[in-house]
Amino acid sequence: MESWGESVPLKWILLEQLIENNRKKGKNFVKFNDMVKLAKHREIEISDTDELKLFLRFQGKVGNIIYFEDITNLIILEPQWLVNAFRCLVSDKLDINSLNDKRKPICSHWTELQTTGKISNLLITTLFELKGGDQALEQKEDLIKVMKKFDILVEIEGTDTYIMPSKMPSSNLKTVCKTIGVCTESCERTSWFCLKFEFLPPVFFNHLSAWLIKQYQPFKLTDGSSSLALYKEVCVFDFDNSGCDKLLMTMSTDTIALQVVSFDTNKKDLSDLCSNVRNNLENKIEDIKQRYSLELLYVKDFNAAMHERKMNVLTVKQINDTFADTQPNGDGIFDLLCNVENFKEEEVLPKMQEIAAAFKAMEDCDRGKGLKLVKVLQRPWKVILVSDIK
Repeated sequence: MESWGESVPLKWILLEQLIENNRKKGKNFVKFNDMVKLAKHREIEISDTDELKLFLRFQGKVGNIIYFEDITNLIILEPQWLVNAFRCLVSDKLDINSLNDKRKPICSHWTELQTTGKISNLLITTLFELKGGDQALEQKEDLIKVMKKFDILVEIEGTDTYIMPSKMPSSNLKTVCKTIGVCTESCERTSWFCLKFEFLPPVFFNHLSAWLIKQYQPFKLTDGSSSLALYKEVCVFDFDNSGCDKLLMTMSTDTIALQVVSFDTNKKDLSDLCSNVRNNLENKIEDIKQRYSLELLYVKDFNAAMHERKMNVLTVKQINDTFADTQPNGDGIFDLLCNVENFKEEEVLPKMQEIAAAFKAMEDCDRGKGLKLVKVLQRPWKVILVSDIK
């Protein structure tokens, strides 16, 4: 923790204790004016608002509270309360039968959230009312502001609807490219700009998606629906209203990749556009790393054939069923995989090395052609392969 060992004023320690006392009494949040009153306690006597804001920023930095200077009516004393409010919106369960007739029309809004990731203001109100209690409902507007800060919600300009990146539907790069016509002769494509991470949290894609939704226009599908080309692992954006130039972003296990495509009949140089996107992306990544105190290492690369590859996630059973007879003994190339659930912690690394060696041998057999081992996930155990699409 960066603040460990730092000297802080005694009155800050006393005010922190007063906040803790309020938290223990079940107080989840206060307004800035309430915090001013707490700071004026006779044993604390912080009357300077600038010093109080400095204290609140420090408390936010170390994770004791959630505080934004431009949201003065909601200083969150109990961060778990915000998590619980978020859970109200991401829950996959809504008992339709429990809704009264007045709330029945909300069913279509619920379906839209589950299928497109769009959530209406009316649905937010209903979910807070049903699942969050009076406090969440009363603080709805400020909770929405806080959720926008954390990229939990992204406002669709000119509407009362939001995108929830965590609820965007699933698709794959090949399907999306086919939908928007990337593989046609009329489409000019750049190479893929790839950022390969040592470790890539899945939520990182949500932060980048939220940022791009604010920067550009999500591509609207031309299938007659109002759906947007926003998915959990691939998104498409228009640079402007013409729709000629588009930006694709996709994610694999350890890589974020972007490509610019153009359907303009007049061929043009896309280098300036690509350069701007690349620079802005790298700046945004540094901003996210700093905001959430993340240590993420990555290398940059250009890949002309990213669209020709796909990720396969295979369970242990699928691996055994597919390659069992390729061992000389004929009784299972991945016997060791069958027992992975029983591995002790100290056995994990050696077993990983055995698995990697087994896959290396498998690559030489007919069914293993073109397969490369990417990662073995622990608990639940799955094997991730990358293969060429023919």
